[in-house]
Amino acid sequence: MRIAVRKQAQFISCFIVVFSCAIENPPLPKKSIQSGVASALIDTILLQAKSTAPRTLRLPRPVYSVGGMKDDANDEFIHTNGFLNAIPLNDGGVLVLDWAKLRLFDSGGRQVRVIGRKGQGPNEFLYLTAACQTRGDTLVVFDQNNFRISILTGKGELVRQFSAGGKMLHSYCFDDGTFIVKRSGPREASMPRAELIRMSSTGSTVARLGSFPEVQYLDGLHVPVSIVASGSTLYVGDSRAREILAYNLQGNLVRVFQLHEPFESLAAHGGNNIRRSIPVSTATARTELPKFMPTLRDMFADGQGNLWIQDYRPNYEPGYWTRYSLSSGKAQRIIYEAKMISGPEIIEIKGNRVLTRRRDGDGAAHFEITRWSSTP
Repeated sequence: MRIAVRKQAQFISCFIVVFSCAIENPPLPKKSIQSGVASALIDTILLQAKSTAPRTLRLPRPVYSVGGMKDDANDEFIHTNGFLNAIPLNDGGVLVLDWAKLRLFDSGGRQVRVIGRKGQGPNEFLYLTAACQTRGDTLVVFDQNNFRISILTGKGELVRQFSAGGKMLHSYCFDDGTFIVKRSGPREASMPRAELIRMSSTGSTVARLGSFPEVQYLDGLHVPVSIVASGSTLYVGDSRAREILAYNLQGNLVRVFQLHEPFESLAAHGGNNIRRSIPVSTATARTELPKFMPTLRDMFADGQGNLWIQDYRPNYEPGYWTRYSLSSGKAQRIIYEAKMISGPEIIEIKGNRVLTRRRDGDGAAHFEITRWSSTP
């Protein structure tokens, strides 16, 4: 259902996960968006409650898999790499970020190229942590330890490298050739903020999109903020709220997607146990936990008019996903069919392709492409 309302301010909220916890919802504060003299009305779409969404999406056996243990050590991923990751490519292949190397696989799962080596020179990397693909199959890759961005063709040929000027994550590419870097911003009322900058593939600043909420650790509780660039839209999901905000390429708010879920008490999920289970090194000392569960763990926009939101689970437990139509707000839930020792962990969704990661019994990582299907 679609209605026109004034933009709602951020508010503390929660997303129902597995258990039912009926508590009274506090009122939702509102504020208007000023555009010159008049206040702008923002289009809002109410997303269907996931508790009423049918489980009609299935993840069958993978189409292909890359990774695992190899006879030749040169062909094997560094499985102990904490940032071992991958992205699905427009041609059906996969790009794997393997420490100081990029491994390019075709649509059949065959490794066709290994790019780079350890170092600080041209076409060299120290610690690859993020990548995305933009217009013309251009690859944008972030090297955290060199603090550098590399631009490559879809075939893996280096075009240029330049200073990042900020941090980059997966799903940070728009389809016009630009991408996002994130810089630390000033805190507001003890809440961390990040400045988002839109950059071109030449390294120049195109636009400053504004200041946005940042991930927070509250006495060990991970409070995520998911930021996704898709097409010409920036989606921001703050897990302290029950809404997804959509912005255009200039950083103007254009739409609000409101989660239709009740608040859920953190205490009902063992708030004290959450506090004890997280290592002290990752906690913000002596910070009180919020009263309500965060609303989401992660989020993707698949490029086909859908937004995917992962259930929040305390203590980093695997969560399920719900797909919402961006036009109607209708929802569908995933049914997992593949029997895996660990996983599947969804890494990214592109069209009808789902990239997952799992680890087998010997700890080796596998990246797998699955095509989700719908059942009546």
